[in-house]
Amino acid sequence: MKAQRNSAGSVSRGTVWKRADPPYSKRMHVSWSDLDANGHMRNTAYLDRVADVVMHFFADRGFPAGEFARLGIGPVVQTEQIEYRREFHLLDPISVRFALRGLSDDAARFVFLNEFFHADGASAARVLTTGGWLDRKARSLVAPPAPLAALLRSAPRTVDFQILPGLADSPRGSRSRPELGDPDPAPRRAG
Repeated sequence: MKAQRNSAGSVSRGTVWKRADPPYSKRMHVSWSDLDANGHMRNTAYLDRVADVVMHFFADRGFPAGEFARLGIGPVVQTEQIEYRREFHLLDPISVRFALRGLSDDAARFVFLNEFFHADGASAARVLTTGGWLDRKARSLVAPPAPLAALLRSAPRTVDFQILPGLADSPRGSRSRPELGDPDPAPRRAG
């Protein structure tokens, strides 16, 4: 499906998956503990589902949570942005689709896109997650080990995928927090 852009040039409706890159998808249901006082799925439940889907993606490709622990690294979130479109209610089926929206050449930094859909295919929400890989001992961003970097490079990508600045591109190493759309340093369009 072709991405639609709003007047600011950002994707505003519809999926943004490359035809050659079907997204990773996971099905689940809204549980009682997911609800807010209005009977809708609460905002933090979306973030919980995103974390679950991302970790399932890695585990399903041979990189389970125990491997992160063994290596002493893990994903660290710097920002998360949720865009709501339609509510979920108790026991509603959910389909979450995951893909990369951005990745640095060294795979140290990423932007994940998770889109939530109802059973009828209607879009319910989008979550953009900007982050990197934390060395749990050094407490700083690092490039992931080669097998994890390769897994990330082979992950499904959105049509608006961009190459992010890597650790070497940051004037202060891991302290910089590049995000898509930041004017400096400007992400490069993937060719």
